[in-house]
Amino acid sequence: MSFDNVRKQLKLEKEDGFNLEDEKRTKLLGDETGTRLADKKCFGEAWWGFPSEKQNEIVSKLIEEESEEELLRIAREEWGLADGAAEAVANTKLPDGFGALSKKALDKIIPHLREGNSYTEATQMAGYHHSQLDDGEILDKLPYYGIPLERRVGFGTGNPEDSDEERYGRIANPTVHIGLNQLRQVVNSLIRRYGHPEETVIEFARELKQSKEKRREIQKEQFRRQKKNDLRREELQKLFDNDEPGDGLLRMRLWEELGEGVHDRRCIYTGKQISIQQLFSSEVEIEHILPFKRTLDNSFANKTVSYRRANREKGNRSPYEAFHTKPEWDAILRRAESLPPNKK
Repeated sequence: MSFDNVRKQLKLEKEDGFNLEDEKRTKLLGDETGTRLADKKCFGEAWWGFPSEKQNEIVSKLIEEESEEELLRIAREEWGLADGAAEAVANTKLPDGFGALSKKALDKIIPHLREGNSYTEATQMAGYHHSQLDDGEILDKLPYYGIPLERRVGFGTGNPEDSDEERYGRIANPTVHIGLNQLRQVVNSLIRRYGHPEETVIEFARELKQSKEKRREIQKEQFRRQKKNDLRREELQKLFDNDEPGDGLLRMRLWEELGEGVHDRRCIYTGKQISIQQLFSSEVEIEHILPFKRTLDNSFANKTVSYRRANREKGNRSPYEAFHTKPEWDAILRRAESLPPNKK
């Protein structure tokens, strides 16, 4: 429905008590995901011409793919995007809160909705109950969160022989996934020690509205980061003559974290200097500080650059597990002081 039609409808409804202030407050919510991906820096207007199957495939890949390097490759080779657009799409923050049901459930329900059935009727026809939640059973321990939240997680295999995480799927946000698993471990430890709780109280921090000064600070920080990215792109263009690697900006950002000056940027684990030429060679790798296979944390906050041989020696271990018994451990800690606080 166009805005003109909405205004005409509101005009008719005013006779029934719908006043002008109500009209001013009226907002139409559209396809927020599509709007972000149709940005001129991403797919542009071409996005709206894609069939729904392709749009769904792209969004699913943005949610599922955990490797930034692989996502950039797909964007370039399969979606036909130039490097700048590929990076913009890969870094697009998709809106939260729009996927209350899994894709599997939606595929069953939507055809019935398109036939004109109500949501309750469509869910019943698809074999679901629109509001049913299991409760009342007291368990010896909390199960994997994907079991009670099966309707709200995705990407599971459904195979009973797989692990619970593989079978039921997981929440795409790695921070939420890790947090829920850690909460389960803590609660189960408490149950083992003290027995079942009589009451559970959950408190949520309320997000306060930001002041004008705070918003201005955020804008300045965003401008500063954009300026830095522009300088990095200029440096990459000089090095690679407009044919820079897909992970170039990420490597540059991680490299800059190692020290203020170029000569201060050393591998945290070996202490050996990393020049900008070595940064883009096979000698140096992007590595997860805490093992990805154990944390599923593929965020920027869990990455650094190091020499490949050090990364191989570290293996599927934390830095402490890999090096704390070795003579160079104190030197590693000193070098880690140059990292941002969350990585240090």
